[in-house]
Amino acid sequence: MEEIMRGLTGLTVVPLVMDVADEASRRDAVSAILKATAGHGLDLLVNNAGYGQMGPLEEVAPAQLRRQFEVNVVGVLAFTQPFLPGMRERRGGAIVNVSSVAGRVAAPFGGAYAASKFALEAISDALRLELSPFGVHVILIEPGPIRTGFRDAARAVTPRDPASPYADLVRRFEHGRKGWYLFELPPESVARTILRAARSKHPRTRYTVTLPALLTALARRLVPDRVTDWALRRAMGSRGR
Repeated sequence: MEEIMRGLTGLTVVPLVMDVADEASRRDAVSAILKATAGHGLDLLVNNAGYGQMGPLEEVAPAQLRRQFEVNVVGVLAFTQPFLPGMRERRGGAIVNVSSVAGRVAAPFGGAYAASKFALEAISDALRLELSPFGVHVILIEPGPIRTGFRDAARAVTPRDPASPYADLVRRFEHGRKGWYLFELPPESVARTILRAARSKHPRTRYTVTLPALLTALARRLVPDRVTDWALRRAMGSRGR
């Protein structure tokens, strides 16, 4: 990221600390941005906040699911809405929502996270159509495995329970997905994709990042659900019924 920032001349960075799931925090951040831009608002908004609530869905508490959606979905839209009037009036601008390949395919033990990303994709699709008459672009970025602290943070949110009836299946699935992480890319690869999309006069609706994300997106279009289920069950070491 620093390498890309250095390549952008004349850039002024003003950091703001914000919790997207907290209404007061969002309001303060919006006020600070409008003040710093003399009421102009934003020409480009990149929504990148998010985390992964992992674990078997049987064991995900309703409060955990609500928090997942508050951060990954509700907070994103709530922070976006205040900047839409300005973009509409200027008839230009772009909103980039960082989704995930999990917004295409829901893997076992990641159902809560995938549900939030499916929702973010649906919101982005609808918003893209609603804003198109006003010249505002809405773009989805769908990363696969990226070399960040995402997995460690997810484990911290959902510690493993060795007494869970799913414990062995989770262990096997994680082992079966080791090859997935051989294709990890650094976070700069996502930043470059965002920059390319934002600079494009005619951006695509979706950009995948990493080979696994590209292959998963293609498989979602071409491969029947039963075949996908079979592959994921094999990764769990389960034949299913």
